[in-house]
Amino acid sequence: MLTDSNSLTYLQEIENLFQAYLEIYPADASRLHVLGEQLSKRDPALNDRKNMVGHLTASALVMNDKDEFLLIYHRFLKRWLQPGGHLDAGESPSQGALRELKEETNVGNVIQVCSLHRENGSLNCPIDIDSHAIPASPAKQEGEHLHHDFQYIFKTAERDNLLLDAGEVSDYKWVSLEELAGGEYGQRLARVAGKIQAQWPPL
Repeated sequence: MLTDSNSLTYLQEIENLFQAYLEIYPADASRLHVLGEQLSKRDPALNDRKNMVGHLTASALVMNDKDEFLLIYHRFLKRWLQPGGHLDAGESPSQGALRELKEETNVGNVIQVCSLHRENGSLNCPIDIDSHAIPASPAKQEGEHLHHDFQYIFKTAERDNLLLDAGEVSDYKWVSLEELAGGEYGQRLARVAGKIQAQWPPL
């Protein structure tokens, strides 16, 4: 949890990022209403994983030079997902997405892609924000809660021999944008694939 001296500044930065995102995707406001309410109330525990209303996470959707996207198999959730996880105190979502990517896959030569484009130029915002339910985990002494996930796009020239975090990740693979859009890997990744297709080229 943030200290009182840093909390308001940090929450204002997250609020600014959230509002900039909604300028591009105003229809997403309804499905992100819990995050909006927490920000309006300046919830000081927004990036504390003990906050069972909801807390911040970030994730990285990584594309290689063959236009394939990296997915990892999550041991706890038992699903193919993009790398990601909880934010550290005071960490920006884009910083958290890159850190989690490095920790879970050790992929190198990564650059972040500006994923939103407006008439007055590119904006360094997430390609997607998603609030999704995480099941209760008695082992972690956590009840069911929401993850407010900020997803960013990265590029890499590497494809093979990733070094996985065996505690959380059991496998990885690269899939095409069309596969993501098809819905096999969930509604969220299908939605993100649609956004990418609508902006392509360029990212």
